This record gives sequence, C-alpha cells and structure tokens, in this order.
Amino acid sequence: MAGLPLAATLSLEALLTLLIFRCCVAGRGLVGDSVVLALASALLLAFVPPALTCHGGTCVGDVGRGTIVAAVWDASADGGIRVALDHPMPAAPAAGQMLVTVRGASINPVDYKLGPVLASAPLARWFLMHGVGRDYAGTVKESNCDAFKAGDRVFGLTSPTLSGALQEVALVNCGSAARMPKKWAFHEASGLGVAAATSLYALQKHAVRKGDRLLVIGASGGCGSVGVQVGKALGAKVTGICSTSNVDLVKKLGAAEVVDYTRGIMHPKKFHGARAFDLVYDTVSSPEDMDYEPIANPWAKAGTTYVAINGAGADWVRTLASSAFGMELQRENYDLIVPEINTKLLSELARLADEGKLTPLVDRVTDGLEDKTLRDAVERLRSRRSKGKVSWRLGGRGGGGREGQGTARVL
Repeated sequence: MAGLPLAATLSLEALLTLLIFRCCVAGRGLVGDSVVLALASALLLAFVPPALTCHGGTCVGDVGRGTIVAAVWDASADGGIRVALDHPMPAAPAAGQMLVTVRGASINPVDYKLGPVLASAPLARWFLMHGVGRDYAGTVKESNCDAFKAGDRVFGLTSPTLSGALQEVALVNCGSAARMPKKWAFHEASGLGVAAATSLYALQKHAVRKGDRLLVIGASGGCGSVGVQVGKALGAKVTGICSTSNVDLVKKLGAAEVVDYTRGIMHPKKFHGARAFDLVYDTVSSPEDMDYEPIANPWAKAGTTYVAINGAGADWVRTLASSAFGMELQRENYDLIVPEINTKLLSELARLADEGKLTPLVDRVTDGLEDKTLRDAVERLRSRRSKGKVSWRLGGRGGGGREGQGTARVL
C-alpha cells in the first residue's frame, strides 16, 4: 500500500505522540484515548513508509552527494542492525561542523538500548539519524570551523541529528571534537568518547582530589575502567568492584584495592569500617541490573553524594526536569550524571592519555563492516562480559569484518 505524503505522516505521528503522552504520562482519558491510540497505530503500520526510507528528514533518492557504507539500525534486519551499502553521504558541513573520514569507532550500551527505539519512534525517526554509535576517531575531510583543518587527526562524539559514528564518513560538530592523543591508534582513541568523558566529567564535577577514597562500582567496564584511572591521576585512593576474572586487570589500571563481587554481598568491614569513602561512583546499577545503591551507601561518609551513570525512571525524570527548569529537583545526596561533553573535556582526556595516565582498554576490535561481525560485536557488549570497549577499525587495513582481540596495553 502506498505511503502517505511526508506532511500527512508527520501530522499522524504528532497525534500518536500526543496520545502516548496523554495515556502514559498525563494519565487522562485512558479508555477513550487508548481506542484512538490503537487506531492511529494501525494507520501507521499500514501507511507509513519504513523508517530507513529517510534519514534525518533527507530521503536517499534526494541526496545527490553519493553514498557510503554505514551500520544502521533497522527493525526488519536480523538482530535489528545491518550494514547499509548505500547509506546517503552526510551533507556538506554547515558553520561549526566538519566531515570526518572515520578510521575508528566504538559503541556503548546506550547505543543498543536507545538506537533501535529512536530509529522507529514516531516523529523522532524523521529528525534523528539511524546510524550506529557516537564515538569516533578519524581524519578531517572537510572543515567549516577555525579549530580544525583538513587532515587533522580528531576524536569525539557525533550528534544523533547529524550522523552515526560507525560509517565511512561522519558529519560532526566541531565543539564535540578534539585532537587525538599522539601515540594512540584510531580505534583506541575512539574509546575516549561517551564513557571516558562521562567518568572524567563526573569526578571533576564532584572535585575528587588527592587523598580522597573513591569507590568505583563496575571497575572493569567502559566507564568504570576510566574512572579508576582518572581517580588515580587525581590522587585518590581507588577501590574497584568487579568480577573474579577482572581483579588483576583493575589492579593494573591503578586501583589500590579490588573487591570481587562474585564472593557475596560485601560487608563494610571489608573497607576498614563503615563510612569510608569520600565518593561512590556507580557505573553498573540500572533498571535491568542490580541496584548497588542500598548496599554501597552505608560505606560512604555522611553527606557524600552517590554518583551514578544510570538509574531508576524516577531519577531520570528528576534529572531531566532539573535541567529543563534550571533548578535542583533530584533527591538529596544523589547525582545521575548527564555529562556536558565538549572540546575542553575531550582535550583533557587526550592530555591524560599523552601523559600516560590513561591506557586504552579495548575488549574487541573488528576490521571493516559486515553484517555478522557487526551483530556479534553488539551482542558482546550486550552480554556485559566485555573488558573495556568494543571497537572497529575502518578505512585502513582489513575489511570484510575480521575480528580480533582487544588491544589493551595494560594487559
């Protein structure tokens, strides 16, 4: 059945979005609105063209700038993700933007949690790109800003409204990029994106300093491993919590003490008495995983803020409302981190890397883009068994999706 015109589609999706808000958020008119909601959903399924027809409101047939190879979220594909051989080339950079030839890319848990949802969500799917990932490293192809020029080696974050990271060429904002660490490979530098910047932002925001005792929960993961290293670089005595297989790794990253969570619930005496820590940095707790807060809070000093990168739905509502209304609405002594990632923060990560205070921790690196290895890599991250980043090398050696072991020089 033929698709509706774009204007009609957007209008229908706007109605659907409003109804979802009324039924699920506002809680009014539940019965009547539910009937209309069901009808609107049926119309969408029958008439609206597939999500991948257009990318960010630009249809493939209208681009005129050629195509590239890219990983994309696609609900109809095996595993919800595939390699598109004819993805539209990003638009020419506007002021403050640049095109980057991607040489390395990494993904984060948030990518597989939100990517498929946003790629098919009413309204959002027309304005957000369907590309995979945000963490990239590469060389500047074309720049429309003063900070970078063609040929510069850069790393940073893509914007969901502009481009994915796991593709041959990405359109990025110059304000979310920095020059790469001098001795790091592209796929290693791509790991200094969301996870690393989140940890640096969190520890700087809460003024971790020399002599502090810092507890890092999930110390071998993407955020946690950087939290351990940054904490040590700031002079803190770091205690890391991880599984048995990662104890030695976390010690090598710089933790003064490591606790194996697989040996049961830890008692405060393990930490030389209750109320031992100046800051708790939780990179594990989430609605679908264990909640460490009730366990770890008794180990923190009175008045200490519990810092987390994920949390319950109510905590997210309070955090986002605090940002929207410009006032603190979050519960006392709790901070759900939403980092402000910019060139200054990324440049600080590069400086720490150049000084040898940060070590690249890559669990798996894949050469090139291919459907099966793409799905395998996403499943590896989803399994929560990865030690560090899941990354790709693009545009250089290899191709056809050859997988390799990680390149963590700390091991």
